[in-house]
Amino acid sequence: MRKYVVAGIFTVAFILSGFLIAPTHAQLGGYRSIEVDDATAVAAANFAVSKEEETTEGIELAEILKAERQSVAGANYRLCLRVKLGEDTQEVQAIVNLNLQGVYSLTSWTPKDCDGS
Repeated sequence: MRKYVVAGIFTVAFILSGFLIAPTHAQLGGYRSIEVDDATAVAAANFAVSKEEETTEGIELAEILKAERQSVAGANYRLCLRVKLGEDTQEVQAIVNLNLQGVYSLTSWTPKDCDGS
């Protein structure tokens, strides 16, 4: 009986040690970096700019500076974009949701210094 208790204690200790040494930088359900040229990031960025163009005439996507994806029921894309407004440029953070039916929606569009993010 005693050897089963000792074996059980070692088993529990082994399992718990895995949790203690597991990477803590990745938060479950959090945003994860993706490449700025990822096709899904590019599609989300183009959607965000086209949606913003409905209220800001002449806005164009100049560059995707940073892209992150969060897996939810579908996906959220947090994008740091450089956009052109005539001769000027501006950096913005756009959050785009892609639902399970494949429909995009622009959740937020906020002017933001992308280097300081």
